[in-house]
Amino acid sequence: MMTQAEYARHRGVSRQAVSKAVRSGRIVLTQDEKIDPDAADASWRQHTDPSKPSNSVAGNPRGAVPRRRHSPFQGEHVSIAGPGSGPDYHVSRAVRETYLAKLVRLEFEVKTGKLIDAEESRHAAFQDNRRVRDLLLAIPDRTAAQLAACADASECHSLLTAEIRRACEELSDEPRP
Repeated sequence: MMTQAEYARHRGVSRQAVSKAVRSGRIVLTQDEKIDPDAADASWRQHTDPSKPSNSVAGNPRGAVPRRRHSPFQGEHVSIAGPGSGPDYHVSRAVRETYLAKLVRLEFEVKTGKLIDAEESRHAAFQDNRRVRDLLLAIPDRTAAQLAACADASECHSLLTAEIRRACEELSDEPRP
């Protein structure tokens, strides 16, 4: 059992918020004017609208103790208190806003050309590699008769080197589609 002040510290809200919850019937006091923290926590979660601002210390100069939350930005997970309850509204909203900001940044980087589509990149690499393969495999067909007529090894070497250089220049000169 706790006093209203102790329960306020336990919840991380102001004493006035607990007093208001008692007056409105969201929290029921025992006969000795104490609060059962387990029952009060369940009632608080069930009857509190998460979309409304809380009376926690974040922005409250009156000195209430801030609520402890798991921060998704430091690799921690949001804890779920019980059946039917979900992560804290403010934490969920912050996570959502973070993901939206990341998506906007990705869209910006795509539009400015810093990022490209992975599938398009794979397709372009496949096409480039196919061109290299085709040009290299065409060398024997173009040079077979000349190489057969060569009697000197240095002449064969010069002929092959010239064909490979021509294929490399063709690959480097032709613009990509």
